[in-house]
Amino acid sequence: MKPISAHAHAISTCPVSDLISEAESEAASVDLYLNLVANEASMSQTARRFLSSRFSERYFCGRGDSDRVVDFGVFTGIGYPALQSLIDSAEASTGSILGAEVVNLSTLSGIHAMICVLTAASAPGDRIMSLNPSSGGHFATATIVKSLGRECIFAPCDPHTFQLEPQEIGKIVRAAQVKLVYLDVMYSVSSFQITELRRALPPETLVVFDASHFLGLMMGRALPSPLREGADIVCANTHKTLPGPHKGLIAYRDRNVAEKLEPQIKSFYSSSHPHHTAALAVTLLEMGSFGEDYARMIIQNANALGSEFANRGFDVRKSGEVFTETHQLHVFSGIDSDYRNFYRQLLKNGILTTFTNGLSGPVFMRIGTQDITRRGLNVDDMPELAEIMCQAMRGRNVVNRVNTMLKRCNRILYSFDT
Repeated sequence: MKPISAHAHAISTCPVSDLISEAESEAASVDLYLNLVANEASMSQTARRFLSSRFSERYFCGRGDSDRVVDFGVFTGIGYPALQSLIDSAEASTGSILGAEVVNLSTLSGIHAMICVLTAASAPGDRIMSLNPSSGGHFATATIVKSLGRECIFAPCDPHTFQLEPQEIGKIVRAAQVKLVYLDVMYSVSSFQITELRRALPPETLVVFDASHFLGLMMGRALPSPLREGADIVCANTHKTLPGPHKGLIAYRDRNVAEKLEPQIKSFYSSSHPHHTAALAVTLLEMGSFGEDYARMIIQNANALGSEFANRGFDVRKSGEVFTETHQLHVFSGIDSDYRNFYRQLLKNGILTTFTNGLSGPVFMRIGTQDITRRGLNVDDMPELAEIMCQAMRGRNVVNRVNTMLKRCNRILYSFDT
């Protein structure tokens, strides 16, 4: 028998009340950081209320009849008509903004939405084209495609400009008889070439755009909807620039495509996690009301912060004449060997961001401005924020300055809270 480690013994003998208390304190500590992580956001209090509601303990099977009875023949249950009305309103608003005839809010995450669409829209042995991680694609897509019994082919894409090569992609798709093109963009400071790509592809080739990073900007009309530019399907998680819960979304440009795929997709979940679905519905409706101002300010903040870093001697990736057309800012500084220390210095001072070499090049700091924007910072705050971050990376103690800035981040803007 293997001996129990000291760590395992400590966990097993620690009072459960202490574990709960410490975990609660850790959860509360989220608000003690300036969050510049590109894949996180803050929900409104209005949306967050549903996460601890009794919906978290129940199945949701729809509206039900006039007596709130849901009857599937082999199964009966209670309906929740108010929740269904909230979801219906969010789906209609989202569909109107994105140009989607059908919207599904039931998938559980972005990866779950991806798996659902890939499985329903292709068959084992089919070829799926996605982006190489070295060109900004998602690290998990190829593995998922292969595990589903499909073959993965990478699309030609410039890793520095993130620009696709539509004509080359069209040639490969025809020659290899690619069934589906899945654009799984993780890193980008530029808008996307969906119109040109659609023109270069055979009409029967499905184009799916993974909008996980950019959905909030699309809902705010700061980036064009891929569906309006020719994509067939949008998949996304819902907690990056869209400031919702951890959930998934699928939107279809054409109802006929949805009617073909949805019966199989609906077999991939028995519960839609209604507490998360309700919170997502609120968030989507908030974007319908406040999304344009929110998205515009995210991009303005990102470019203002990029300018401040450039003025301090940093190399900042650009998209044409601007630093970014999205929420992401990529800051280079020759930090390859020391990025862990820089991260620790920022963390010690209450600043969260990420460093990555996800594009197989030099390490860069990937900054996202969506969370600080929703918590109230604007372009006037960016010079001070850049200075604070630079001082922290040099090993200076700037905790008091961070705390002062955090006092200005005491509410959630662009929401039904306000």
